[in-house]
Amino acid sequence: MDDTAIMRAVPRTGPAPRREGARPKLPLPALVLVVGVIACGVAAIAIRIPEVMAWTPRDLWAYLGLAGAISVVELFPLRFRHATEVQYLSLTDALWAAGMLLLLTPNGIVESPRPGVLTMAVGVGALVGQAVQRRDALKSAFNIGQWLLGITVAETLFRAAGPSPVAHPQAWLAAALAMSACFVVNNGLTGFVIALVERRSFRDVVGENLGLNAAHWAGNLALGVTVAVVWERAPLALPLLSVPLALSYYAYRAWLSEAARRDRMRTLYQASLALSGPLDASLNMRPFLSITRRLLEAEAAEIVVVRGDTVAIHSEEGTESLVAGSGNGSVRPQAYVRVRDGVSPQVAVVGGPDDVRGVLALYRREPLSEADRSLLDALASQVRLRLINQRLYAEILDERTGIADVIAHAPDGVFVLSDDDRIVSWNPAMERLAGRPAAEVVGKAWEEVFGPPDTVRRPDVDDDERESIMLVHPDGGERWVRCRRAPLRDRSGSVTGSVVTVRDITGDVEHEQLRADFVATVSHELRNPLTPLKGFINTLMLGTGEDSPEARQEYYRIMDKQVGRLERLIADLLEVSRIEAGHLPLELMPFDLTALVSGDVQVFSKTRTLHVRAPATPVRVLADATRVEQVFTNLLSNALKYSQPDTSVEVTVAAAGEQAIVSVRDEGEGIPPEEQARVFDRFHRAEGGLAKKQEGTGLGLYIAKRLVEAMGGSIWLVSSPGHGSTFSFSLPLATPGAEPGPRETKLLEEPASA
Repeated sequence: MDDTAIMRAVPRTGPAPRREGARPKLPLPALVLVVGVIACGVAAIAIRIPEVMAWTPRDLWAYLGLAGAISVVELFPLRFRHATEVQYLSLTDALWAAGMLLLLTPNGIVESPRPGVLTMAVGVGALVGQAVQRRDALKSAFNIGQWLLGITVAETLFRAAGPSPVAHPQAWLAAALAMSACFVVNNGLTGFVIALVERRSFRDVVGENLGLNAAHWAGNLALGVTVAVVWERAPLALPLLSVPLALSYYAYRAWLSEAARRDRMRTLYQASLALSGPLDASLNMRPFLSITRRLLEAEAAEIVVVRGDTVAIHSEEGTESLVAGSGNGSVRPQAYVRVRDGVSPQVAVVGGPDDVRGVLALYRREPLSEADRSLLDALASQVRLRLINQRLYAEILDERTGIADVIAHAPDGVFVLSDDDRIVSWNPAMERLAGRPAAEVVGKAWEEVFGPPDTVRRPDVDDDERESIMLVHPDGGERWVRCRRAPLRDRSGSVTGSVVTVRDITGDVEHEQLRADFVATVSHELRNPLTPLKGFINTLMLGTGEDSPEARQEYYRIMDKQVGRLERLIADLLEVSRIEAGHLPLELMPFDLTALVSGDVQVFSKTRTLHVRAPATPVRVLADATRVEQVFTNLLSNALKYSQPDTSVEVTVAAAGEQAIVSVRDEGEGIPPEEQARVFDRFHRAEGGLAKKQEGTGLGLYIAKRLVEAMGGSIWLVSSPGHGSTFSFSLPLATPGAEPGPRETKLLEEPASA
């Protein structure tokens, strides 16, 4: 892809480019240090202002000459790049040392020692040199500040050593001491900033280039002393110094070029590591882009990836997603490369000629060399491999997540066994079925969870027979389950384990038991009245019994009683059938509940003592009066049936909130706690005491419960052995806006376990 095609593509504006040498946002400690150094530089200038006001023309010419020389030397630095910073090595220190000897000694180039000349020349010369190179403003201010601080310390130490002629070794030693202090200040402050920005130790930052910096300082010091002595003794010989100076400069450049080459190889290795790191759900390209920018000395780097109609733009600031057009397949990744002021993007295609997945864009002011272009293409190919691996990883992750979601939300229990029959996984449905969390069972053998083989048979692999077993919860609860086991095989076909599916069949088992109980109960209840009926009919037909009118009347009375039992049983069975069919006709009308209860109590009070407690005002409810009477008489007859004849029964009618409550309390034997939860089940009858002596099908309370619930109420029991029982039911009170009339209430099917 050539640059012409890139420039014709649709541009996308972006933030201002990061200029060479610019850094990401400084950490607060580094920013505080930078501001402090700048403040010190300003102070170094401020204290020299009074001396500047006393300058002579000779001082001014000396200042202009030294400042100009410093500005020119600043234009030819030797660059040494760190991870986030670029360190510049120049011959400025040599000019500082020469200026110190010539400006601060009695026989120098000025009439009397003027410290302000050197300080102002360093500040202004550095400012001009930095401005011409268009360095970052904050970094330029920091550099000038630290140089002013260092030269001020150096001037102070040099003057404290005492005045000596320029050609005297004592002056050279004083200059070496002063420039040593300047070196420590400048190198230390630069190392501190780099350490704070890169979050490395100060010792590591300073130590890795200490030899180079020290050698550079020593060479500049020697060169500066030589320039000062030659200027003092033979100024015309000064141009001869340009030859060793040029040789030293190119030797420095060769050494730094080799160091840069080693650093590039190390950085290239880091870029490969950044792309070959562990895969995860997100595609984090920041480390790679940061390394690429440093490696190719660019101002910014981006990766633009197109997937369908979605464009992902990765940069060091993060990832930005865009929606591209109508999805007609004409989306070009290069169309989304940012337009940056003053720089042109260098683009490498991520993918093959027929499979362009994106582009790797590099922003720099200078065109790429052939070596840099080859390196950029190589990095783009590595990005392509990373994208392919990321896509495959995402597909595998989605597939595994989908399978895990299916297993996690499956209504049936699923768990995996290893080849030695230890539990590997345990889904949430198994936690509910077995009452044991996954953390408790994973890693345990089958026998430790389900019991030994002699008590619970384990289904075999590839066995079509489904084994039904009982799971016992830690709290004592029991669930019937049906297990089926299938093998798990690896790619070679070897069995590595098995997967077991578990279905809860407790409801089916209870339903079968209930159906068996229903058949047995109905058969028993039908035979009870049919047996005496058949016997008396045969007696009458054969004439084997007593044939007096009194005897025949007794026979008819007994037969009528048995027919009544059959009628009640059949009526109850029809009622249950209607309820379980889901449709129960109701005639909801407002009526006085107190009057209905009082009328029924009067009928039953002829044989037993009954007490009624009801409010003086009517308690009007919206319900079916016939059904309410059916429920109440059932509760009242049960209370009379299951209590001694010499005890009383208490009936209470009350209004509570929006509900009316009717309670029937007896003084019978009471119902054991383990029986209370089942008294409203079909065909259930309490065991022991009077219950064994009384006839019944066990359908009355079940019908009462369903009728009350169909009318919007509820029914409950309070009982304790030896203290009687209280059955209560509630109904909604009638409101002025209630609309009476016939209604067919659809009932939910009763659970099989009820």
